[in-house]
Amino acid sequence: MKTNNIRFMSLLVLIFAAGILFGCAAGKVNLVEQGTVVIERVPSRNISVAEVYAYQYEDSMVIQGKVKRQYSSGYIGGHVDIAIISPKGDILEQESTFFLPRGRKQKRKREASFSVRISSPPPRGSTIRAAYHGLSERSLRKCPSRKNRAVPANGKRER
Repeated sequence: MKTNNIRFMSLLVLIFAAGILFGCAAGKVNLVEQGTVVIERVPSRNISVAEVYAYQYEDSMVIQGKVKRQYSSGYIGGHVDIAIISPKGDILEQESTFFLPRGRKQKRKREASFSVRISSPPPRGSTIRAAYHGLSERSLRKCPSRKNRAVPANGKRER
């Protein structure tokens, strides 16, 4: 009798976990696969923005990805600059985000992850540009008006 109860409880836990996982995945829409946005990665020398994904969760958008050290392992300093550009070429939004893991936890790794939440998804045909920026966190705090490397050189003014 105990074995049947354990099996029944295990089955309930499995169904509950599958429901949670499916429910979370069902609310996530890949904006690149849907053709809503195009991703551009700005090239850099030793550290590259290797992967970038854009997902819509209800009324917001999450941009996440990875930066990778190309030739060696070790701490990756700096941050990632993000620019969202409308189909007409206007800059809709600019953000910067740091990597995870950071500091000592990242010591022997060749890559780090980043993620940023944007209040609303951009219009269809927009471009999301991501660029590695070697500026440190301390420098970023001192100079918040620094240049966002993801903004095109001929970038239009922000709305």
